[in-house]
Order: sequence, then C-alpha cells, then structure tokens
Amino acid sequence: MLLLSIHPRYVDAILAGDKQFELRRRKPKIEEGPGLIYSTSPRMELAATFQVASVTRAPLKKLWQLVRESASVTRWEFDSYFHGLDTGVAIHLDDVAVLNTPVPLQVIREHWPGFQPPQGFRYVTPDDAARILGSRALPIRKAA
Repeated sequence: MLLLSIHPRYVDAILAGDKQFELRRRKPKIEEGPGLIYSTSPRMELAATFQVASVTRAPLKKLWQLVRESASVTRWEFDSYFHGLDTGVAIHLDDVAVLNTPVPLQVIREHWPGFQPPQGFRYVTPDDAARILGSRALPIRKAA
C-alpha cells in the first residue's frame, strides 16, 4: 500500500476531482493497488484513500502531454519540480474516497508510535493502514 504525502493545495484539488495525477521525481515500486493520502503541514492529517490506477515514468515532454490537463500544476511549476531530470513520474489516482473524519498526525502516532510522515511516499502494510485508520476514520465518502 502506498502512502503519499501531498501539500494541502493539491489534496484539495484531488478531492475536488480536478487532479487525477500526482507527480513524483522517483517511481514507487508499485504499479497499482490501494493508497492513502496524507495532507502535509499545516493540516498534518490522513485525508483520503485511493487506488493507484497506473504509474507512468516518461520523458518530461511526453509526461507533460499526459498530465497537463489533470495534474493541477502550471507548466512553470512542472518544469521547476522536475528541474535537472530527463524523466518524471505520474501516479494516476482513481477511486478517491474522503475520510469523513481525517486522522491527525497525533492520533496516528498514538496507534503507531514513532510514525514519521514521508517526504514523498512510503509503503505501509494493510495492518499498518488499519492501525492508522482505526474506526474514527470511517465511514468514507467518494470524492467529487
């Protein structure tokens, strides 16, 4: 299971249905499967679940063509983010579901002592995810 740390601006775009691709400089070792969205500071909370529909690594020109309408970034932001690289990664997010009660970092750490949110992404086991989510995060509702 993939846990993505995402800036709140982009979390909002994902939950609104405007952002379907999350960009990364390095490719996770996953092609599809479940995932969790952690909203970074100032929110610092688990906000949603999703399914990885696909992961694409491509030359930047081709990657931009793929994501320009659905990554919620400008061309300048895209170029700045990938500066110095020849290729980039787009993670296609599908079946996004909002947690009715976000799980704050403090609560995550109560269930998983020592937990540190990742800089970009990390892998979690289904048991870790269940421990993080607990019953307070349910039920979930589909994002826009």
